[in-house]
Amino acid sequence: MCIYPGHPYAPVGTAASAAPPPRALTPQAYDRDLLARLESSLHDEFRRTRTHRFRSGDDLVLSALYAYMLLEAPEERGRHEAQVLPKLSPQYYMLELENKWLWMMRSYADILRKRPKFFCLNDILGNAVHHPALLAERVFLHLYFNKSVPVERAYRRTE
Repeated sequence: MCIYPGHPYAPVGTAASAAPPPRALTPQAYDRDLLARLESSLHDEFRRTRTHRFRSGDDLVLSALYAYMLLEAPEERGRHEAQVLPKLSPQYYMLELENKWLWMMRSYADILRKRPKFFCLNDILGNAVHHPALLAERVFLHLYFNKSVPVERAYRRTE
C-alpha cells in the first residue's frame, strides 16, 4: 500500500488535478535495535544525512543499508536468509509502470489472477500527470482492491 500525502486516490473516471501528483511514500518496517546499532556505527553519515533538507547524492540510503545489515553483518548471520523469488510468485510481484502497453496489461492480469501476498508498482514514468499508464494503474487497483476499508469509508463520508 502506498500513501500519497495530501493526494488521495480519486475514484476512476474523475478529473485528475492539473498539478503533478506527489511521490508516493511506502511504509517500511524497521527493527529499532538494529537502527540504533547502525546509527552508532555510522554516526557521522547519519548526522550528515539529517542536515540535508532535500536528498543529496551522498546521503545514506537507509533501506539499502538496513537490508545489507540484515544479511551481511556478522552478528546477524544465520538469523535471516535472502530468497530470490521468481517474477510472479505466490509471495511477490514487482511491476514497473512503463510505456509497454501489452506487457503491462498482461502483468496486471497475472497479478489479478494469481493474487500474490505482496506486489510493488514502481512508477518510472516521471511527472506524467495524464499518462494512460496511470489511468490503467487506477483501474487495476480498483479491480484488485474492490472493497473499501473502514478508513476509506470514513473519508468518503467527510467529503
